Formats: sequence, structure tokens, C-alpha cells
Amino acid sequence: MSLFSSSTQTVPDTGGGPRHVAIVTDGNGRWAKRRFLPRGTAHKAGVETVRTSAQSHGEREAQALTETKPVATTSKSPVRKQDA
Repeated sequence: MSLFSSSTQTVPDTGGGPRHVAIVTDGNGRWAKRRFLPRGTAHKAGVETVRTSAQSHGEREAQALTETKPVATTSKSPVRKQDA
């Protein structure tokens, strides 16, 4: 039995939790810069965050966990990352 349906597709009940979790690792350098820390410290903090997330999602029985870098796209005008 499906939980949701539309005129084009029936969406099955997945049991509540996510089946696939994706983590995009970006901003470690900016994080360190704001705190006047070396980049290596930021990367170590990023690894710990991914590790904590992976353990949490493993406990929720996620079937897949993906860690990836941001996807670069092409554009006619340059896109700059905000130094927030």
C-alpha cells in the first residue's frame, strides 16, 4: 500500500527514515579562516562531523551514505563563494 500517490507515480511508504544520505563537504577553509585557525584544523573538524553523521545515520539504518565534494558547474559569469 502506498503512502502518497499522484497521477503519474505511486510513492511507496519507506518506513520513515531516509534510505540514502548525502553529505557535501564544503566550507572547511572558510570555517578555519573565520576562526584564525590553520586549514588542517578545519579538515579534522570536517572529518569528525562526517564521522558523527555516518554513525547517526547508521543507527537509523540508512542503506547508503555518500560523502562528496561540491559539484563545479560552468557559467558565463564567475561565481564566488561568500566569505560568511
